[in-house]
Amino acid sequence: MKTTFKQAGIYVTDMQRSIEWYEKVLHLHMVRRLNDLDDWDLVFMADEDETGELELIYDPSHPARYELGENPVHVGFQVANFLEALEEHRKLGEKFVKLNLEKEFYFLEDPDGYWMEIYPKSFDLKGRIERDQT
Repeated sequence: MKTTFKQAGIYVTDMQRSIEWYEKVLHLHMVRRLNDLDDWDLVFMADEDETGELELIYDPSHPARYELGENPVHVGFQVANFLEALEEHRKLGEKFVKLNLEKEFYFLEDPDGYWMEIYPKSFDLKGRIERDQT
């Protein structure tokens, strides 16, 4: 069986604020919006290639920030130029939850507390794991 990963969903407390953050900080754009689902609002964001989507979900019965617990979800984004992305996020005043320049990755926190991982296209997790174990 062949499967293709297409989307991940996260709950947000302010849809407009989240849309603006993902557009400004991660350069995603809205692919479609469904807001006729019993007051729920769903927005699907994607990068320019649109190979996968991040679904932003707003439930009006839960207006407060979600408690993410001890095992927070994170979503990874590859960038063509790691140092350029880092500098752009610094200029935007983004909150770095974790930053590792040696291994070239960092995490930003979105408006609802979700961690967004940034790493270069050359990031080789399998190779790094093998090297770290030797």
